[in-house]
Amino acid sequence: IPTKGSQVIAACDLGFVSDSSALVIVEVLGGVYRVIDIIEKKPTEDNPLKPSEVIREFASIAKKYKAHGVMADNHYRETVREYLEEAGLPLLRAPDGASGKSTSYTRAKTLFKEGRVRLPSHEKLCKQLRDVTFRPTSGGGVSVSSPRGPGGHGDIVSALILALWQGHGEEYSDITTEEIDACE
Repeated sequence: IPTKGSQVIAACDLGFVSDSSALVIVEVLGGVYRVIDIIEKKPTEDNPLKPSEVIREFASIAKKYKAHGVMADNHYRETVREYLEEAGLPLLRAPDGASGKSTSYTRAKTLFKEGRVRLPSHEKLCKQLRDVTFRPTSGGGVSVSSPRGPGGHGDIVSALILALWQGHGEEYSDITTEEIDACE
């Protein structure tokens, strides 16, 4: 249950056939980001997830926590928007493309380094965080990747990163490219 006076953020990473769909709810209070709920829906080979069911469920959970909207990347954008609007929630647009992904992960990394992120004891999230790699690119940027495993590749951590992006408004430029290891 969120603390009175906190901001509640909802973000999701959606996959319906070969990847899981994940929703992460984060409470922000006093500059600290605390993960208060993680929901993961896994498709099976014989039973892909239904976008309408997943998005309606995620919208219901976001409303329960009194989130002001739900952030999602551009995959299935119009479908997501349609079902969120049914629930009275706006779709909050995530940063686009590889540069948006790099920027959002880099910002999240800063929050972790500053000790401003509180995670629950969640084995899969911690593993996905440890598996994220950062590699310098020839143009001076950073490439971010998550290895593929059973049921997807970094779906929960992707939703977490979007939630941290949504609640964090400052730019940082002094970031190294070491891997996130938030669960030590």
